[in-house]
Amino acid sequence: MSLRTPALFTGCFSLMVASCVSVLQAGDAADYRSPATWTEDERKGGYVVFQHSTLTSLPTSHVPAREAIVQRVTCELARGEYESLQLGVFALGTEPLKDVRLSIETDLDVEVFRRISSDVKQRLASASPWVRVATWMSAEHYLERGEVTEELAPGKSTNFWITFRASEETPAGPHAGKIRIQANGKPETVIALQIRVHSFQLSPARAAFGMYYREDVLPARLTTDKATLAMYRDMAAHGQNSATFYMGGDFTQLPPSRCRVVDKSLALAHSVGLTHADVPVLMLQDNITALDVDGMKHAAAWLQSKCAARGWPEIIRYGWDEPAYPLPRLRKVCLPMREVDLRLGTAMSVIAAYGHGDLHDVWIVLGGDITPEMQAEAERANAEVWTYSFRILREGYLPLRQRYFAGLYTWALRLGGNYVWAYCDSHHSHAWWAPKSDEPMPVLGWEARRDGVDDYRYLQMVEDRVREHAGKNEIADEAAVWLNTLRIRLSDVDPHQVVTGKPLSIAEYDDIRARAASYIERIGPTPSVDPKRPVIRYVKDEAASYRDRSIEECIAGLQHDDAAVRRAAVWSLFERGPAATPAIDRLGELLDDPEVRIPVLRTLELLAPATQRIAQRIEPLSRHTDGYVRLGAVFALGAMGSPPRQVSWLSEQNRPLLSVDPAPEARVAVPGLRAALIDGFGPVALTAGQQLARFGSYASVALPDAIELLDHPDDKYRLAGMKIIATLGSAGHVAVPKLVARYRTSKGIASSEPLTLAAIGPAATAAVAALETYGTTSNAFLPDTLYALFCVRGHTSDLEDMVDLLDRTDLSRPWAKRDVIDFLNALGIKAEAVVTQARGLLDSENLDDTAKKGLRAFLKKVEAKEGPYVILP
Repeated sequence: MSLRTPALFTGCFSLMVASCVSVLQAGDAADYRSPATWTEDERKGGYVVFQHSTLTSLPTSHVPAREAIVQRVTCELARGEYESLQLGVFALGTEPLKDVRLSIETDLDVEVFRRISSDVKQRLASASPWVRVATWMSAEHYLERGEVTEELAPGKSTNFWITFRASEETPAGPHAGKIRIQANGKPETVIALQIRVHSFQLSPARAAFGMYYREDVLPARLTTDKATLAMYRDMAAHGQNSATFYMGGDFTQLPPSRCRVVDKSLALAHSVGLTHADVPVLMLQDNITALDVDGMKHAAAWLQSKCAARGWPEIIRYGWDEPAYPLPRLRKVCLPMREVDLRLGTAMSVIAAYGHGDLHDVWIVLGGDITPEMQAEAERANAEVWTYSFRILREGYLPLRQRYFAGLYTWALRLGGNYVWAYCDSHHSHAWWAPKSDEPMPVLGWEARRDGVDDYRYLQMVEDRVREHAGKNEIADEAAVWLNTLRIRLSDVDPHQVVTGKPLSIAEYDDIRARAASYIERIGPTPSVDPKRPVIRYVKDEAASYRDRSIEECIAGLQHDDAAVRRAAVWSLFERGPAATPAIDRLGELLDDPEVRIPVLRTLELLAPATQRIAQRIEPLSRHTDGYVRLGAVFALGAMGSPPRQVSWLSEQNRPLLSVDPAPEARVAVPGLRAALIDGFGPVALTAGQQLARFGSYASVALPDAIELLDHPDDKYRLAGMKIIATLGSAGHVAVPKLVARYRTSKGIASSEPLTLAAIGPAATAAVAALETYGTTSNAFLPDTLYALFCVRGHTSDLEDMVDLLDRTDLSRPWAKRDVIDFLNALGIKAEAVVTQARGLLDSENLDDTAKKGLRAFLKKVEAKEGPYVILP
């Protein structure tokens, strides 16, 4: 039977084998194939069947432990749920097994997948960029529908991924069946199958689970309604209830033109159960924020009326993706949205959440960056916190990590949503397509994400029952203690660092699911969740009540008993900028007040360097127990240095530029910033390096720390070190050997190391040989390498080669041409030798209008004899 109903999940398996399978090293395989290891019947049969966790991949080299071999498997699932198990077949003997086939006898819906073969993966690796498989992931991570493995070599393993589904009508209780496995010329193996269906139906998740799904860049065969429906159906089948919808369209007129979201996408998603009226979705690629306030209000009203009339969910307007901070232009764009009845949200780091949180209704914060104080500040501002990850799939390819991030992480932190990048992108894809097919196939991480959503749904159901029966039911009270203990255990875990045993063993994932199911059945029924849409939360305009008051009145308001009034006064002072300098001392007194501490730090950052006199009040917060508070203190201390130079074009591209030395008094901030370089929270260390770069030669005391950071396993710390080294120019030459070693390790696929070497300049001549090695057209970061070569040895030919890239059409990295133009603008008069060459490209059909604008800015700099400037990594 083929599954055609939404939602696949891996859940609680009660197996006759251990959940956590022990694995022999490949070197022990010969022992397992010896007569002393296998029984006579097993050797005659030519293979054994074993159970393998759904949270780990099954490589072909895997040799099953004796205790993993099964004759019977059991699983449990709720009505409306999907449940998966993974069986492996290990070939004995000396001849390959042919046509290894799996068939299932069961009254439940079931679907069978197997891994793709290595040769199929190799062919797919050269397909269209947006649908091909990722070259760094082995075939064992990819699944395709099918019950037959054509050939299995001796001493090798293959897998079968089996997914069951209990419909809403499936009777509760046991469901017996059989799994049959047979290879040509070999005896059939029959595995007893026992499925137990719970008495309850799993409730829908109230958090938003979705994907960054680039429907705007897919090949034509995957943009038909049929293909789109297949993708939306697959998302729903993997527990998703939300999505990003691209091609928002032109709202200068209503109805908007070229608005695929409203014209097609939402209707298709709604028709297959992907979207739900009470779970928001995200919309991109519209021009709403380019309109005046009245235009934005009309657009928002039109969208809301359409959604209400058609039963669609709330549309959240997606803002500036992963914004840096500081980024003054963002404030100009986002402030008018406060007056509009349309929520704004975007993916952001904790750094951006600190600097731009007051502008966004929904903070979609990178997993691992969320801290208790950040969540408390969002609550004070009335913002909603979600999470996302752009790297959870590609870092280790661990299904375990995907499951934890989707389910337990979202639940433990009480987050409103969970998004991952991306559904169809070879770089991070959770799905793949066979050539000429429009049916998506999964990777293991995609299956595990569905399992994580199920974990969330089970725990959500337990909480609902506890809430209804607390104090009236002993089992509910026991469950409440269990939930609280579990949440405390899981609340301080970075999902990107999750591995087997940290924070949970593989067996514990299923134990949690089983215990949750037990509580749901034992506590008893609870009324269904109110079907009305939840109240939509907009971030507060906290300065409103004090915006028209004098500085003196604002200072007086800082002493008010009501925290909301104190916050209003602080935010009003923030809006005044340097005019609020008379409030510095009073603001310093409020740094111990957790209710207003964050807006106080934001304001003090704007008032620097005058804040130098209260540095001793700020510095202790750089050692606060919460990373979000420490981050604010580092920004406030860093502002005492010189601001980065604002240079036409480079500032538009948000390239950080080298500052001049600040006044000697600024050195008071350096010790605190230097100590923060080794902060245990990566964003704080990164920001400390960025801020120390504002202190010019005063940062030289941190040079030994910076060089040591180059060996750190986390790129945030390495980048912090490189920022300091770059700001010291030729004095950073002692770091060249380590920079070269890192550059060679990356095989030239790097930007930060070349930029640091460029900042060191001629003192980095020891790096020339390495730069030349990777100064080839096959290097996606060739502009960075050529820029570094020119800055180090000054050969005009390196500059000419860099400019030649602007007329190329085969560059593999989308931002390569922008980088070339940034480098030219940084060099200014120093790149005078290529002015004629650059001017000739102004008519090139291979450059867009933005690139030509950058070239004109460069030509003006040369004419004004402006530059050079140093770009920091």
